[in-house]
Amino acid sequence: VSKNVPGVRELILAAFTDYEWFQFLHEDPVVQPAVPSAERIGEITAPTLLVVGDSTTEFQKIEVDRLAEQVPNAEKVLFENSDHFPHLLYPEKFNTLVLDFLAKVTRQQ
Repeated sequence: VSKNVPGVRELILAAFTDYEWFQFLHEDPVVQPAVPSAERIGEITAPTLLVVGDSTTEFQKIEVDRLAEQVPNAEKVLFENSDHFPHLLYPEKFNTLVLDFLAKVTRQQ
């Protein structure tokens, strides 16, 4: 979807043009924790906004659904007609979503 929207393709290309892919080309220099973070997802207590596009990869949809189930205060939002880049395709809608979520979280505290 993104590649067909004027201006968005260029933003995506610019984001990845200087990306060095270090983590894929080198051994991870960070010492891994004794318990993998994926096994500790349920410990997240902060309100969490999960945003996924309806035409993103099935793997990403499955991962977001898994997070929505495991993170206690997670709220999942599905962007229609969007892939992995709803923030680029619909910046005003995305920003409004995030600001509304933050306002709601702030009111609850």
